Order: sequence, then structure tokens, then C-alpha cells
Amino acid sequence: MRADREIFINSIQDYGRDRLLSLAVAQYDELDRLKLIQRENERIYTEAHIQYCELKGKHDATVKENADLKAALKKEIEQNDLKARSIFGRKTEGLLSLIDAADNKTEEPVDESAVEDNDSSYERKSRIIDLEERKREQKNVGTKKKRSLAASMKNLPEELVYDLNVDELNAMYGENNWRIAYWHSHSTLEKIPNPYYKRTVLTPAVSVGLEHELFTIPYRNPLIDRSQVSASIMADILFRKFVLGLPFNRQAMDYQMHDVYLLKQTIINWANTLVPLICGPMYEFLTECLIGYRYGQSDETTIQVNKDGRGPGHKSYMCYVLRFRRSMERQVNSVFKASAINLST
Repeated sequence: MRADREIFINSIQDYGRDRLLSLAVAQYDELDRLKLIQRENERIYTEAHIQYCELKGKHDATVKENADLKAALKKEIEQNDLKARSIFGRKTEGLLSLIDAADNKTEEPVDESAVEDNDSSYERKSRIIDLEERKREQKNVGTKKKRSLAASMKNLPEELVYDLNVDELNAMYGENNWRIAYWHSHSTLEKIPNPYYKRTVLTPAVSVGLEHELFTIPYRNPLIDRSQVSASIMADILFRKFVLGLPFNRQAMDYQMHDVYLLKQTIINWANTLVPLICGPMYEFLTECLIGYRYGQSDETTIQVNKDGRGPGHKSYMCYVLRFRRSMERQVNSVFKASAINLST
């Protein structure tokens, strides 16, 4: 390479000014053409990347749909096999077939009584049942398929919200210096009076500059990070619990009746995390108001009293008085005394 460079330098030493100027202009035009080709290649690469992400998403959705269809087909085959065994099995299992027929209105099976009457050996063979096979069938029927909240949210209606602030991106990366490569998806469970729906917030991943460095806009759930809780669903849970008096267990059962598999432990974790944050300022304000009074009275607390000639089933009430000011003064004095002892030692 160095020898070629020296040969090129020796060849242009005898060139005149006009020839060198034309040569420089030609090199500049060639450089400009190469830059245009490079920008076009970068644009094609960005479009190809976006198309690849879209095709990958469609492929993943198709694979999942195929798996769901296979699972549904397997479940239908198992139900049909179980129904056939319950109908043509032992007579003591007739109740199972009646219950299944009442729940699932399907076409009646072909009547094979004529074949059974003509062939008595068929009836004897149909009554021979493998006990181990029967135990496995009952175990499979008794076990419920575990489902998660994220899986159940896929069947809900969806609202798309595009979290995009063009002015902020222009201020951060420069105007016309960024483009959206693809979107991130963040889902929360939302509730309207009826039905439930899924609210999905899309945050962009932007490609910046000619180097096409990818940057994503960070997203955080304002209530609990990396959670599917929302303000509407939490308000509904607290309203049911503290206004309607509905326990968390019954709330979980109600959600599951609507095909939303929100577990009781998940509801408890949300309540234990958010209730102190929501009700903490109100609790402190009410405590300050209560301490501000000289006396705080409370009654209607029942207690059993065996004296004064009262019977064992008689209901008595306890009325007690709390002197908040004096108790607070005693606590403050004890704290000052303890600090004085610590300072003296």
C-alpha cells in the first residue's frame, strides 16, 4: 500500500494547477456519492430491522396460537374419551354422565343398544375396566390447570397508549437526529364497571444518529414497578374490602369468575404495599387531631362480667377514657430523661 501511494505521488508531481483542481473536484464528487450510498444503506438497514421485528412478532404469535390449538384439541379429545367411558362404563358411574350432559349440551351419541343386544360378549368386555387407568383419569380430571394473571390478560380487550414525547426526544438527541426502531410493551390490568380490559403502554426504542445507537425510554409503573396493578383495579379492591366488607378471598373468586386469574395472595401483596402509602398521610393527620383533644372516649366494646348479679350470657359494655395529653407528656419526659442519662454517662 505504501509503494502504491508513493507511485501515485510521483505521478501527480508534474500535474498543473488546473489538472490538480479537476482531480480534487472529481474526488470530492466521488466522496459525496459514497456518502449518499452509505446513508441509503443505513436507511435500508433500519427498515429491514423494523420489518424483521414485525415478522418475528407474527412468527411468535403464530407459534403460540398453534400451541394453544394443540392444547385445546388435546383437551377436547380427553373430554370425549372421558364421556365415552362414563356412558359405556359401569352402571354406578351413570351420575357422572348425567352431570356432564347437563353442563355440556352436545349431540347425543349413536345408539348402539342393538349391537349390544346382539352381542352379549361386547357388554361383558365393556364392563372390564383397568383400575390403574381409572385412577389416572380421576387424577387428571381433579387437577386444575394452573393459570397466571399475565396469561388471562391476553384474552381481555386492549387499549393501546403510545407514550411518546417528540419535544423531549428532540431536546435529548437533536431534531431529525432520531427515529423509532420499535416499541416496548408494558401492560397493566385496568377495570371499568364491566368488563375488564387490558391497558398497554408502548414506549419507543429510538435509533440515534448515523451510528444508529439504540436507546429506550424507561418505563415504571407509578404504583408498583414491574407489576400489573393500576389505580382503577386497586380502587375497586379497596372499595370492596373496606366499604362492602368483601374479603380478599371472595374478591379473588369473583375475578376468576370473569376469567381474570388474580390470586388472593397477589391482592394481599398489593394492599400491603399500597395502603400504607395511600392512607399514611390521612392516618397521621387523624392521629394529630385525636392527640389534640384532652380526652378521647370510646365505647360499645362488649365484655363478660360475672359480678353484680349478672348472668353468664348478659352482654356488658366497656367505656374507657384515654388522656392523650398526659400520656404524651409522660413519654416526652421519659425520652428527655433517658437522653440526659446517656449524656451524663
